[in-house]
Formats: sequence, structure tokens, C-alpha cells
Amino acid sequence: MRKSTILHGYGSFRRVFSEGRRIEADILRGICRTTSDERSSCRIGISVRSRAWNAVHRNTIKRRIRASLDGHVPALERALEKRGVALELVITNRPVRDHDAPPYSFRLIHADVVTIVEEVVKRVCRDWPQRSSA
Repeated sequence: MRKSTILHGYGSFRRVFSEGRRIEADILRGICRTTSDERSSCRIGISVRSRAWNAVHRNTIKRRIRASLDGHVPALERALEKRGVALELVITNRPVRDHDAPPYSFRLIHADVVTIVEEVVKRVCRDWPQRSSA
């Protein structure tokens, strides 16, 4: 992900968590917040619960999420640009019941990232009409 697409700061994450709409997948959860903006930016943050395993496992999960997002961010940005929408998206893991389980495989994480991105695009297309090309 480019640095311009990364969501930074405690306040930004809090705003998305409090005002955003949730998208549930099998092992991941997406929380998205959309606003009308001429710049039509797409900022994405990744948050993995600290109760989930140790730092090595959390960082592995974050790397796998970032790798899965790389191919989908351009399509998401195109959909936002057509509608003049700014998006803030946080992807986090759902609560874990078995703390001794190893981190999720790339295949599981990728499937959930695809599900979340497709649902975000669907909601943006449904809630925000396309701008007229005048």
C-alpha cells in the first residue's frame, strides 16, 4: 500500500470505529466510513487485537492483510473517484476463542479481504450515485 492510502492516528481510528458501518467476514471485520469529498481518497488502516497471540503472529497477520489488499485498492479507488467519495476503512480480526491457534493462513485472510472489499464497493455504489461527467 502507498503511504497516502494508510490511515494514521488514534483519532482517525476512533472516528471510524464509532461512526463506521461494520462488514463481517469469517475471520476479519471491516469497518468503513464514507464522506462526500472532491479528492475521493481511500485510506485504509489495519488493527489486530493485542490479545491475539504474540507480536510475531500479529505482524504476520498484518502483512498478510496488506498483501491481500495490494491488488484490490486500485479498483476501490476507481469506484470512489467516479462518485466523489472519501473512504476510511479499518480491517481488524474478529475476537479469537482459541488463543493457542496459529495465525490464519494467507488463503483465509485473502478470501475475507476480498469479501470485505467487494461489500464496500457494493455499498458505495448503492449509497453514492455516480457523478455526472459535465
